[in-house]
Amino acid sequence: MNDNDVKRLFDAALDAEEASLVKAHEALTKAQIDFDVASRKYAALRDLFTEKFNQPAYTPESLAFAARRNEARGRYRFILLGAAEAITMALQEAKGPLSLGALYTALESGGWALESGGPSLRSINAALMKTAGIVKTDDDKYSLKSSGLDQEKSKRREFRTA
Repeated sequence: MNDNDVKRLFDAALDAEEASLVKAHEALTKAQIDFDVASRKYAALRDLFTEKFNQPAYTPESLAFAARRNEARGRYRFILLGAAEAITMALQEAKGPLSLGALYTALESGGWALESGGPSLRSINAALMKTAGIVKTDDDKYSLKSSGLDQEKSKRREFRTA
């Protein structure tokens, strides 16, 4: 086999792989569109449930039950939510104050990363400082401000909206 024959084989192989890439890219684009449509339908249903029943669609109890059964319930519960709303929901679900790292993990496990390209500690921290009703404890954890909380005793700092 001479160099021209080898070159033709390489050219044919490259053409075939390029055709495969075109098909794969088309499939990826379709999958992204399908995911976007499904995300919007899911978010609309989640929000409608919350509005109709005046409670979150996912409670800590329902999430714990699903986790014990190895079910995926709630995997997308934060999708298409803004940072403040997702953080507030994550803190409502928590059994106590959360560190910045634990909050990051909660948001990521609830699907916030899928829509926003992934939470960053910086974006979460910025949202924490701008969201009313969130307090930071002396041990650098975050929780929702409780209505009957004595601010002097707790030594918590409330972050306010700018």
